[in-house]
Amino acid sequence: MPISLRIPTGPDPSTSAWSKVQGRATQLFEALDELDEAGGTSKAAAVGRWSPEAMDRAIGSLLAAREGLDAEIARLESRRRHFPRRRRIG
Repeated sequence: MPISLRIPTGPDPSTSAWSKVQGRATQLFEALDELDEAGGTSKAAAVGRWSPEAMDRAIGSLLAAREGLDAEIARLESRRRHFPRRRRIG
């Protein structure tokens, strides 16, 4: 049986995913700044008359985002410890 040799075309999926993460992180930071300038989540909750369930959902979504970021940071830091930077010569 012949072995199929596939040559990848286009960018690596991890590179594309990383670009999306960077773009969406920028959007998140901008949205958080905008929220802060508008009075923050406390004001949004008061004006919107959030129910306790809505407050729980908001807290849950922020915690989930933080957990995802913390996990990815830990993976990246682990890689950095196992593969230190090479010294450049010259």
